[in-house]
Amino acid sequence: MNPSPLFERHLSCPVCESKFTSMSVRTSAVNVSKVESDRHIIYRGPSPLHYIIAVCPICKYAAPYAKFKEPLSDYKLEKFISAQRVFSNLPDFGQTRDLGLSLLSFNLAVETAQVISLPASEIAGLVLSMAWIARESGLQPIEQRCLNQAMSLYMEAYTSEGEGKLSDVQLAYIIGEIHRRLGLFREAIVWLNQALNSKNIKKYPQIEREARDVWAAIREQG
Repeated sequence: MNPSPLFERHLSCPVCESKFTSMSVRTSAVNVSKVESDRHIIYRGPSPLHYIIAVCPICKYAAPYAKFKEPLSDYKLEKFISAQRVFSNLPDFGQTRDLGLSLLSFNLAVETAQVISLPASEIAGLVLSMAWIARESGLQPIEQRCLNQAMSLYMEAYTSEGEGKLSDVQLAYIIGEIHRRLGLFREAIVWLNQALNSKNIKKYPQIEREARDVWAAIREQG
């Protein structure tokens, strides 16, 4: 008998210390079908993306698992508690998630990240993930809105954060690709050139290839 592709994680909330469980996809069940040009991974079978956000059932603190396990500074803890967010009739995030529940979990994670003032690049990554789930759901207006928001946040990170989890090449590429997906081809070319002309581009041969592929896609669309 094959095991379920999902398993339970046992978690403790860093805000209210509540104990709860949340589902995750087993590594053995992960089967990648393709990777889109904006890094959206399409899977055969359950998607780890849909389960990556842990949501406390009591205080609704929400974050990716790796971030959820980290203790909060007194400053961030006070900011989250003082926000006094009010929710009613939220579903159980510890169950199997459909696309709607996955999208809602990311929405809560974005709100949490904004309340505790995480860097723009981290919030951008969460919002871009929302765009991917909206794309999977066929919700084009939500996808477009999330792409716009992610683009603005990544541009803020490019000018204000310096070297973080994403390098200048990675940031310029994803900003250019998002511009392309929004039909802003001239701006996309500017950002792709920024990536390709970076002194660090040779450290990222895959991005160099992909940036040139996006260039080709723009020529076909233009």
